Amino acid sequence: MKLVFTFLMSCLSAMAYSQLGFTNTYGAFGLFNDAADLAVDSESNVFICGSTGGWGAINGDMTVIKTDSSGIQLWAKVYGDSTTQMGKAISLIPEGGFVAIATTNSGENNDYEIFMVKADVDGNVVWEKKFGIGGWDEAADVTMLSDGGIAVVSSEWDVSGGSKSMVIRKFDADGNQLWISRPDNEAGFSEASSILELRDSTILIAGSGNLDNGDIDMLIVKYSYDGNQIWRQFYGVEIDEWIADLALTSDNRIGVAGNRQVDEMNISPQLLSLDTDGGILNEFFEPNYAETTAIAYNQLNNSYIFSWNYSSSGTEKTAIFNFTNDFVFGCNALPSAGVTTPLSASAVAISPSGKMHLCGQIRDTGPGITSILSFKCNESCQHDQSLLIGIEDKEKKVQVLPYPNPTSETVFLNFSEAHKVNYVALTDLLGHKIPLEFSLLSGNLHASVKDIPTGFYYLNISTESDIQNRSIWQFPLMVIH
Repeated sequence: MKLVFTFLMSCLSAMAYSQLGFTNTYGAFGLFNDAADLAVDSESNVFICGSTGGWGAINGDMTVIKTDSSGIQLWAKVYGDSTTQMGKAISLIPEGGFVAIATTNSGENNDYEIFMVKADVDGNVVWEKKFGIGGWDEAADVTMLSDGGIAVVSSEWDVSGGSKSMVIRKFDADGNQLWISRPDNEAGFSEASSILELRDSTILIAGSGNLDNGDIDMLIVKYSYDGNQIWRQFYGVEIDEWIADLALTSDNRIGVAGNRQVDEMNISPQLLSLDTDGGILNEFFEPNYAETTAIAYNQLNNSYIFSWNYSSSGTEKTAIFNFTNDFVFGCNALPSAGVTTPLSASAVAISPSGKMHLCGQIRDTGPGITSILSFKCNESCQHDQSLLIGIEDKEKKVQVLPYPNPTSETVFLNFSEAHKVNYVALTDLLGHKIPLEFSLLSGNLHASVKDIPTGFYYLNISTESDIQNRSIWQFPLMVIH
């Protein structure tokens, strides 16, 4: 089945301001903050896994941020040591808590290893593990299994021999490795990107590979729970193709988000629908330039959502696309920050109520300065009025910023009479409220921070008009003494 993608992409510029979703940013102000993955729990809380150079990180650490369903940050944690840990994936534990993985350079001679953390519902560490081959082992994905185990897929790089291979490991709930396996791949290479548990107690790992060092193809390998390879299947034509992510539907179809290298400079989405034996049920491709990075399945309306990155007028942008499981186009939504600010998406997820979530990175004011982006819209790709107003939305409504920033004694925020302030709160980066002395006069805020310890904070403001929409403005604030 072939759809006309040209029309869908051309619609983005027209709908950018009419179908805005919730956009919010998180991260240590003025530093790099990147999102890699997200998950939504049964109460619609969102867990974002990525990396940060702030919040107490020593040399770049994995971070996990928890927000409520309105995007309000509940807490943020960093995990790691004096080396670098780049967060890659997260999987929620049904009883509460999560397992997250990162790539770390803590191995001998700064070799890459896998860093894995199990945490409770408040983000507190239950245990930490590191594992690898003594060369380069790059984290790809993690999933909790229905038997209580943990499956991790990574890519091993034999630096001396130049070969690369997918690796799957299974651990028990305490982080003890039960088995490790590498797909049969005669004289070729393979690279991992995603892992998926099926309902028949089997596991799929996916990515790319080849057999004869020729063109790269999509690759999926199916394993039993005890580590035995069941089948291996390549997908592709005479051009490079690879898989970014997998999803499972309620009727046991496997949704594949992949890409095809259409020429030396450009790639396009390549989407597949498979049965549990790897047979192709449906496919979608149109050679327009975009990259799909993730897929999720919405069982409430039997549809897929994809995150697609693309470029328009020289600006990097991203969008959520909604399709039926037969790849019939439904709707699309562009995060408001992506109208004028470069951003890219990493992952998507569905809440229990069918809301669509996306996470990624938004480029801020300078080289290497990025924030974690969170975007949410309803199943029709429309703005949800219950959501927190993000920084880009705020700047479009009223040009206000706290000053001076950084500050040591006082901070000012000037509103017009039409935006009467009726709620003020200062929180630290974990969401804890900090006592704040302030006064309001004709819509202007005057607050004293002379007794506030040095650090990064958020100044949370709401006006009468915002209260009607149950939304809060959140400004990063740095206090220095």
